[in-house]
Amino acid sequence: MASLTDPDYRIVKEALYVINNTVCNSIYDLSLNLYTKGLFEVLMTILNTYTKDVNLINLVFNIISSILESGQCVIGIELSENEKVTRNPFSDIFISLGLASIVEQFQMHKDEKIYKAAKNILKKYFVTEDIING
Repeated sequence: MASLTDPDYRIVKEALYVINNTVCNSIYDLSLNLYTKGLFEVLMTILNTYTKDVNLINLVFNIISSILESGQCVIGIELSENEKVTRNPFSDIFISLGLASIVEQFQMHKDEKIYKAAKNILKKYFVTEDIING
């Protein structure tokens, strides 16, 4: 994750491409591992730092979508005899960290591609009330 916090923009961009290629069609365990390594916080920092870089934001949104999609795969899995996963665990983590709120702010971005991507992520993986109350 150190490459993602490098002050050199080119290194950050290349590191994001590596992460994007890694999580594309990823499995839940890989996404969970990236969470424990601090990826979600780094993505928040990147979104807050490079707010005008459309390509970088889209890349981060692709990563976010892939991670959230891997969380969808565990919904319905039985944890025990009387307990099932009923919600996307990554949606809950994104809400608690404030990452969902950051994505929500991009719905007002001047670039149509960005605001549509933000809107699609929020519509597919989140309940608006959860973000507001999160």
